[in-house]
Formats: sequence, structure tokens, C-alpha cells
Amino acid sequence: TALLMRLHLELEDGTATDIVTDGSWRATLDGPIRVSDLLDGEYYDARMEQPGWSEPGFAGAWTPAVAVDPPDALLVGQPDEPLRVVETLPAVALTEPTPGAYVFDLGQNMAGSIWFRMRGQAGEKVTLRYAEMLNDDGTVYVENLRGAPQVDTYVLRGDPEGETFHPRFTFHGFRYVEVTGLAAPPKQDDLVGAVVCTDAEEVGAFSCSDPLLNQLWRNILWTQRANQFSVPTDCPQRDERLGWQGDIQAFCQTAIFNMDVAAFLAKCAADQRDAQTEDGRFPDFAPHLSTDGVSFTGAPAWGDAGVMVAWTAYVNYGDRRLIEAQYDAARRWVEHVHANNPDLIWRNARGNDYNDWLNSDTFENLDLPKTGGAV
Repeated sequence: TALLMRLHLELEDGTATDIVTDGSWRATLDGPIRVSDLLDGEYYDARMEQPGWSEPGFAGAWTPAVAVDPPDALLVGQPDEPLRVVETLPAVALTEPTPGAYVFDLGQNMAGSIWFRMRGQAGEKVTLRYAEMLNDDGTVYVENLRGAPQVDTYVLRGDPEGETFHPRFTFHGFRYVEVTGLAAPPKQDDLVGAVVCTDAEEVGAFSCSDPLLNQLWRNILWTQRANQFSVPTDCPQRDERLGWQGDIQAFCQTAIFNMDVAAFLAKCAADQRDAQTEDGRFPDFAPHLSTDGVSFTGAPAWGDAGVMVAWTAYVNYGDRRLIEAQYDAARRWVEHVHANNPDLIWRNARGNDYNDWLNSDTFENLDLPKTGGAV
């Protein structure tokens, strides 16, 4: 855990000064955020809050920060828009499928966080579980999350005026929120959803006379919102959430129609180049998390995103800079495929070869294959 920061201040008298992180800064391990993880969730103990910690003159018993050498890598600024709360969703329903387990329905599958108001005694622990669907009995369905708990925990400080929890360093994919551990039943308006995504401007819209097609387009837009988190993720809920390139390769034209994603796709292309192997293979997902640098590289359609994303952006935006930056990397990818398949039929060097990566084992009465990848 580290912070590298430069705060540039331009003062009213025309002078400027910089404040940078160094050994004069102070830090503590005794703050209220005890755990925070993108997949697991956040554990917040409000009893450990330190009022005034962010104000000048704070006199808390914090220890000097440890100055460390910077990483051996080129540090660059983030070129695309930041993550922001772009919309809020009030709960549309509140149920109690089992005693003491209250399920809020936000009416829309989304990615992001929540604000939740509550009252209770100091030390009482409230748990929030997030899910996209319900079981038949109204309880939250979480089997699809695999190893991602998607659970936030809040320990009350006991404020008689009530207190509000808003996780800061995690996000979830969900429509439903199950709340347990409350001393008294909540009200429906106690919970509000905070929709978070890369804050690219929405520039396209679609409507027609067919309500089903209109709803399909709304589903597509919400899916885009849920998977623009600085990188084009494959899903916002289970234990993955990586920048799988097959997804953006297939979706980039639609993404451009809905939003101004010129900066977002430039960031995606830079991640592709950063992860390209010496022999020209593009990654299956970027940023690339493989420890050996070559696993999960070179799959058809996934690796092809290294060509298609930059080209599709150029066709739409007319900006030559992205394809100029991407050209050498894209050429190396094509040459790698060609060198292994000189007859121009792609039989060799197919990496993990995901193919369709879906199966139909949940469909009945359809003549479809029952094996394949994981939905």
C-alpha cells in the first residue's frame, strides 16, 4: 500500500508551490477501513473513525510515512476519464424473505456501490451482500459469484442521530442488497445505489416503435456502464473482472455509438501494447496479470483486439494518433499469426483457443451443444 502524489498549488499572488509525498507525511494503520478489496468488499469499523484527520492541524498519534524507492517502471498519467458516481438509484422494493434478512431491490442490474443509513448501538455489526438475482424463495442468489464474496461489513459507532455507510475502495455488480444484523427493520429509502463507471459522455441513443428493442438497447447501455471501470471488464460481479480483450473486440463499435470512448480506447490500446510478448502475441486480457508474461496470450478474437480496437476507433473518430501508436504492435501480431500459419488458415498458435466460450446446458428443448466454456 503506497501513495505517490504531487499537489500543485497556484496561489492568488501568482506564485506556485508543490506539495509532494515524502518522509514528512504521517500515516496510520488504525483507521476505520480495516479491509477493502475489489472482489471481497470492504470492512469498515466506524468506532475507529478519527474526527478531523483530513483537516489542517490534526494532532493524532500517527507515525511517519516510510519513503520507498519508486517502482522500476514508467509511470504515466491516466488518459481516460476517472471513475465517478454517474447516477443514483433508489430502492424500488424491500422484502424480508427470512427473519432479520432484508433484501433491497434497486430495480436495475448495475455496478457500483451504495449509501445505507442505519441506527444502532456501538459495536453492532451490519453485513451487506450483493447479488444480481433472487432465488425462488426471495433470498439472494450468489452461486454465480464463485470466489468473490461481494460482502461489505459496517461496525456501528453508536451515533444516536444515525450513520451512513458508503464503501470507498470497492465495487460490486448487483441489483439486490441483502442487509443483516440490524437492530430494527430498515425503511425502503434507507438504501440508495451509486452507479459507478468511467465517466465518458453518453453521445448516442436509440428508440423505435418496438418496446422490446428499446429495452434491449437499454440493457446494452447498462452493460456498458457496468463494464467500463478504467479497463473494459468482462463482468462486474464474480471473481474475475479483468480486461478480457474478446469482449471489447466485439463491443468496441457499440461502445463508440453509446459514449465518447476515444480516451478510454486509447488507454485500452496502451494496455495491449504493454502486455504484448516478444514474439508478437497480444494478451487475452489487459492489463495482463500473468506471472510468466506469456500465459493467457495469443487467442483468436482475444488477441485480435490489438488490431480491431485501434482500427475501429480510427474509423469512427478519424484520429490517426492511435493507429500510429498501435501500428508496430499490430503488425507484429499479424506477422506472428502468419508465420505460424503460412497457408493463411489459422490452425496453429491459437493460445487458449476459447472459441465461443459459452454453453447451453441451461437451455431445454433446443438442439444446441451442451459443452463448452463457462457462462
